[in-house]
Amino acid sequence: MKFKPSDRIHGLSFFESRYSGEKRENLVVNLPKLVCPKCASITAFQVSDERNYESTPLKIRTNLDAETEVNKYESDYMDVKCKDCTHISRIVYEMEEFAMASYRYYIREVIESEAEPVR
Repeated sequence: MKFKPSDRIHGLSFFESRYSGEKRENLVVNLPKLVCPKCASITAFQVSDERNYESTPLKIRTNLDAETEVNKYESDYMDVKCKDCTHISRIVYEMEEFAMASYRYYIREVIESEAEPVR
């Protein structure tokens, strides 16, 4: 099931280009915080190129993979596990290089698996 970033994540901002005036929402600043839909616990995470993919149980990973769409070099994803109930959410984000080897990350969507996590 897919959700808007603002439904599940606190601490996102927006960016307005000073050249084009374009506004983009859901910019990752500092440590965004994921609100667990199962227990309402808050888990801070850092967007990185470590997907935590291997630690996701196969049944949940298969469900999440079926709903995840990414474009190589433009977007990626990572799995975040709730610190209290171990519910797994997939964060899909877009990357924008604004200077050499410097990136901005924008959360595109949060995907929740229908399968229950294994403790």
